[in-house]
Amino acid sequence: GNRVEAWRDEIIEAGWAFAVTDEELEDSIYSYRTLPATVEYDEETTAKLAALEERRDEIGEILNGEECDDEQHRALDTEWDSIEAQIEQIEEENTTYTDADKAKSGCVFMTETGRVAYAVVVPEKTSEGTADGIEGDDAPKPEKDPLAISAALSERLSVSRTVATRERLKEIHSLQALKIIAACLITKASNGAAPMQIRMDKPRDIERDYSAQPLDFVKVLKKLQKAGDVEAVIGQLMEALAPVIDLSDTFVTGYTSQCTTDAANLALETVGADLHEAFDAEDYFSSVGKPVLLEAIKDVHGKKVAETMKTAKKADLADYALRATEGTGWLPPQMRMKGYTKPKVVKPDLEDVKESA
Repeated sequence: GNRVEAWRDEIIEAGWAFAVTDEELEDSIYSYRTLPATVEYDEETTAKLAALEERRDEIGEILNGEECDDEQHRALDTEWDSIEAQIEQIEEENTTYTDADKAKSGCVFMTETGRVAYAVVVPEKTSEGTADGIEGDDAPKPEKDPLAISAALSERLSVSRTVATRERLKEIHSLQALKIIAACLITKASNGAAPMQIRMDKPRDIERDYSAQPLDFVKVLKKLQKAGDVEAVIGQLMEALAPVIDLSDTFVTGYTSQCTTDAANLALETVGADLHEAFDAEDYFSSVGKPVLLEAIKDVHGKKVAETMKTAKKADLADYALRATEGTGWLPPQMRMKGYTKPKVVKPDLEDVKESA
């Protein structure tokens, strides 16, 4: 919108090589390197920063070690978030980059959070080429995968996977549940809050809502002690685990993630969530390019039909792909798990093909 366009103008005027949103990048923002910055503080700023960090540490100790009611907990959480925002603002205001670094890197506007990543190096957009030692315009451009999807769409698909898995976890009262719990017990490090090797961090809602409160081990255990039915206990465990599990790209491939794509996919397969219900076909087909649309049409109606529709407009292809795949069980590659089988190729409505081609 106007806000982003105004931001682009400011960034270019400041001497940066480019200004884009994260949705315009070919890959996730985390796959690009950034150039180092110079950070300098005067005495007053240094003292203010030290005071904020000291108070932040105090809040952390209270939240991790002392008993406080829900209202106090929420108030401390809010203060923590405010302090983090102040520290981030101070660091940003006192961070500088050389003119040379600005000329060969750019800035990326994060559409979901409104934050900006500075000094991001995107090879095909910089003034210097590094492939095979060739510089400038003569540098060979990397070939783009025609079936690749945007980082933003990949994130939305991964959120759908998380939603489906969370819903499925709430229904499981059997061996699969024990497998998931055992995997967590073995691989997650203890923070000392409970006598087991698992850390139930504050659940992070996939809509980025950090208001949920962390689990209290003593309260949970006392509640479970009263339950005499194994199925009921497993059910409560699944209710607790469901909000914590996160298979989104932001969590799995983020800077501080302890998870891997393989681990996320294996958890998804073990739970056995139904991704068909979670898949937003309309959003997917309206967000991908023609090669991806033609590939989907080929999956359900065969290569010959896809070839016939090569010259169709993207919007017409998107509408046709949506109709053609409806009810077939088709899923995009990013949501296909072990056991997935492509739908059988069926004869299309030839009149529909002609109208769309």
